[in-house]
Amino acid sequence: MSDLGLLAISRAGLPDFPGASYQEKLANGRAAALAALQKYVPAMTFDPGGADTVLRQVEAWEDRNAAALEAAFNDPSMETLTNDIALSLSPATAQAFIVACYTRAAYGLGPWGSSLITTVSPTFAQADAETRLQVFGGIVQMDNDGFLAQLYAPPQSTSGFGLAPLGFLVIAVVALAAILAVYLYANKRLDANNRVMAELCKTAQAQGDQAAIDKCIDATKDLQMAGLFPGFGTGLGTVVGLAAILGLVWLGWQFLPRGAGERARA
Repeated sequence: MSDLGLLAISRAGLPDFPGASYQEKLANGRAAALAALQKYVPAMTFDPGGADTVLRQVEAWEDRNAAALEAAFNDPSMETLTNDIALSLSPATAQAFIVACYTRAAYGLGPWGSSLITTVSPTFAQADAETRLQVFGGIVQMDNDGFLAQLYAPPQSTSGFGLAPLGFLVIAVVALAAILAVYLYANKRLDANNRVMAELCKTAQAQGDQAAIDKCIDATKDLQMAGLFPGFGTGLGTVVGLAAILGLVWLGWQFLPRGAGERARA
């Protein structure tokens, strides 16, 4: 991870979750993030295209303002970004991005619930857990700071974060900008990690490890897949296990710029 990414994590002020192990921390983190989101998004559906749009916007914003953002994240006395580097987002696409980040972090938790996670290196497992906890922590922090309430409020109620012309939110709070920067790095890492997790679930399926398969399926139990996989969750066993694996791979591809480029060329 770049120096800017490390500074963003430090400045985001993400909460820690209770637990004596990563398994417990991840379970508690997911539950806390889900509870925060379900105040505003009970069905947990989102627009994949909108999520992809925000990912590209955040990436371009960071690239364009890397030096200024590094200075801001490194200065504890700086609480707001200057107007020239503030980030403007459509509320709808920002909502889609946050829910998509949660979905991708939650989808890869299957192997953490069984012995599958012990088949990867401790270094990979630790980095994977920390990345998912950053996503969950960011959602909880955004809720604590009142941003989620503002994001899902009617347009006339967006005081505190600013409203640009045409109804765009202006993200100028340094800590919130840091969370969005953290999410940029988390999405990139989860793209690769979720492919590994999908392979672990696929191996468990090939070996008939029903306990591990159940954990892979269980990781998706409260994720509403309307519009992505119609009928998802209505079957059992192998069919649902395969859908979970395909879902992991699809999500890893869908939300990165190269995936968007391939779709555009197609």
